[in-house]
Amino acid sequence: TGATGMLSHYNFSNGGVSDSGPLNYTLSVSGTTTATGKDGDSSGSREFNGSSNFLSLTSPSGMPSGNAPRTLCAWVKPSIT
Repeated sequence: TGATGMLSHYNFSNGGVSDSGPLNYTLSVSGTTTATGKDGDSSGSREFNGSSNFLSLTSPSGMPSGNAPRTLCAWVKPSIT
């Protein structure tokens, strides 16, 4: 059987990339910077450049892999420059 329920939750408050879900992972940051979040926190979200910035999770034991079903949810605010 696969894992069920919420496995990871990242709210990015105060620029953090730690998981507040039951697996307690921390993301690796590659080039992203903090930005104002949806609740007005000046460092409550992450900004990506659209080509080479990303967040990653290495060795995600307990997470669905391969063809296992999963659901992702994200708040996204595109910017036009």
